[in-house]
Amino acid sequence: MKCASRGLECPGFKTVYLKWNQGIASRGRLAGKSVPIAKGTRKQVGKQRPLCQDESPGGETCADKDGQASDTSSLSRDAPASTVYELTPALSLQEAKHVVDPFLSTSIFNRLVDHFCTKAVSRLTWIDRPRHPLRTIVRRLLQTSACVQFSVGSLAAAHMSMVLDTPHDQSKALFKTYVSLRDKSMQALSSKLRSGLPTPSHVAPSASTNFTLTEVLASMLVLCYTEALVPGSKAWRLHLRGCRAVIDLQSLEHWFAASTDPIIRFLLKEVSDLEMFTGISMFHQDFAPLPTSPLQPESTDTGWAFTKLIHAITALERERHCLRESNVPPPNVDMSVWSNRAEEARISSLACTDWLNESQRSLRESFEAVARAHYFAAIIYSYQAFQTCHEKRAALPGLLQPLLADVRFVMAGPTDELFHDLFFPLFIAGIESASDPLMRAEIDGLFLESLSRTGVWCNYTALQFLRSFWSATSTLQEPMNWMDFARQNLSVMEPFIVF
Repeated sequence: MKCASRGLECPGFKTVYLKWNQGIASRGRLAGKSVPIAKGTRKQVGKQRPLCQDESPGGETCADKDGQASDTSSLSRDAPASTVYELTPALSLQEAKHVVDPFLSTSIFNRLVDHFCTKAVSRLTWIDRPRHPLRTIVRRLLQTSACVQFSVGSLAAAHMSMVLDTPHDQSKALFKTYVSLRDKSMQALSSKLRSGLPTPSHVAPSASTNFTLTEVLASMLVLCYTEALVPGSKAWRLHLRGCRAVIDLQSLEHWFAASTDPIIRFLLKEVSDLEMFTGISMFHQDFAPLPTSPLQPESTDTGWAFTKLIHAITALERERHCLRESNVPPPNVDMSVWSNRAEEARISSLACTDWLNESQRSLRESFEAVARAHYFAAIIYSYQAFQTCHEKRAALPGLLQPLLADVRFVMAGPTDELFHDLFFPLFIAGIESASDPLMRAEIDGLFLESLSRTGVWCNYTALQFLRSFWSATSTLQEPMNWMDFARQNLSVMEPFIVF
């Protein structure tokens, strides 16, 4: 009927004309009527159409456009002309805007929260699980915290704008949404900080203090993750320093081990992990290892053990460098200790897959490959940190190829669910491939594919460092340690995160 009324040929079913005046009631008070309206009971709803010129209220004729009389006797006398109505809008345009805008805002925000919980969170953990603490925190705070609402929406919009399957125009709109929500989150967070945080205390905070600290830390952490997703953004370091400042100001770590609040403990763990990821590129003279934190609580520990191992290697390398700078020869390092620790980390990390069922065998196999790749990468990293290039070359002739084989296995799998777990192995493999142009090209391509498929663009700075290292050292007769190269180029090198 819609096609016929517009003079168009219907592309689907044949046109069916409904003859509304063919139905005749056979019984009841409407017997013999062609329309279900009884005499004397009509109620006019809405505004009656204006009468035609030359038509009386009880008349049956009306002049048409050519001035000819139009006979209306073919219509049932029980369906008078007064039953044709004009619709009057219930709301004015301005009133409708006030109704529609909040509805659209709510709809868009709900979509952003859904993306955060279903897509973005899985890129912020080694392997996703149904009850990830970050989802729990967000769901608990979204109803009451404006700064958490804006920061979560900003992260989701940023991630949606960066992934491959988002159309270009939509990506631009989402990026503007990310900027807008980020600014609103910063304003809300600033207002919260200006209102005053609790004074430092070694006593466990009260319930109200706990909520304020949770709200502030969660917002800062989510903003840090948000900026980590944006290519070229350096603001993630600002938000990470803000998290550390709040933690130190409130002396939270003094009661962290005894705290029974799983949310606070999880937030502190996430901040500590991000600081460890950043440490790998920190070579400044004033670098100091992070203070030893209490043991991570079992309730929030995912089982992933390589983060602490990599940080331990980094911290010891910085200590040994300081000794050499002071003309003190550093003690020898037993490399078998670090190989054993890498194997322990691999076995411990496999606990991350305990919740997977039999139908998720391919995901389990991919994660096992991720753990093996980190195992090889951690051993190579320890040799890069503690041994000369010649000692490393003699001791590790067969680790690079197995590492790359595991990376290829994961990236050739049926899903990109674990692509974000490959940046550290790819970085270490890239360092070891400086003199091999074919290997460099492959690693560059794998790095870019992982970035574009996952949207975790903070790792792009690590790829830029690799390219600089390749360009400067590929033609050298003797291999160069990448940490020495970084120290020589501190004035032009930005700290990066391999996340």
